[in-house]
Amino acid sequence: SGAYSEKQIAAANKLGMKTVLWSRDTVDWRDKDKNTVYVRATKEIKAGEIVLMHPYEWTLAALGDVLEYYNECSLRAITVSENLNLGG
Repeated sequence: SGAYSEKQIAAANKLGMKTVLWSRDTVDWRDKDKNTVYVRATKEIKAGEIVLMHPYEWTLAALGDVLEYYNECSLRAITVSENLNLGG
């Protein structure tokens, strides 16, 4: 759900880890529609955003179009680690 506490952040920091959350949620677990997933993953998207998507069939059905849109906007899908290394 994205819930966390200051204790969790402190524990992660103590272990040399970062706490990472998404900046954009497609809410694909609830709204089982590929068009809704597409809109939520693309509308006003900016470089460095972390988009939360789950492995559902409707999300997979939207993924190709989402990635094509990113490409058209000169954006690319990268790993969270790469995003953090780039300052995202």
